Amino acid sequence: TLVDYKINPTLKLVATYSYVEGKNTEDDIYLGSRQISPPKGTANLNWQPNDELSLTVSYLYVGSRKRFEPNADGDYVGDQGPISSYNLFNLSGRYNFSKNWQAFMGVENLFNNDYYPARAQSYTYGGYNIKGLGTTVTLGATYRF
Repeated sequence: TLVDYKINPTLKLVATYSYVEGKNTEDDIYLGSRQISPPKGTANLNWQPNDELSLTVSYLYVGSRKRFEPNADGDYVGDQGPISSYNLFNLSGRYNFSKNWQAFMGVENLFNNDYYPARAQSYTYGGYNIKGLGTTVTLGATYRF
């Protein structure tokens, strides 16, 4: 699903949603997270009042996917761990000072949500169980010759 809507001359909304499911029909077994991602939604609201300035608020929704049961020891195996949903907001912007100079900024995980990315939740292999980044700020400038 895709929404691409110009609210007014300076404000634009773009949104997506995807849901995919898959099974090995021969064995009637759901496919793991290596093949199938959990539901995902995005929304981007972009404000561009002129050619010099642009600000964007982005939203990411990752839905839950809990298709598998733990084994007899209570553990999940391979790529079959349960995925719990989470939400993230990001902010980005840029300003063109001149033909050559541009400043940019970004704030990822704006509200400092505590979460594990979907792959970190579903993969039971060593080294994947890592939390997502907290609030991360990027500032910079670009000069074009």
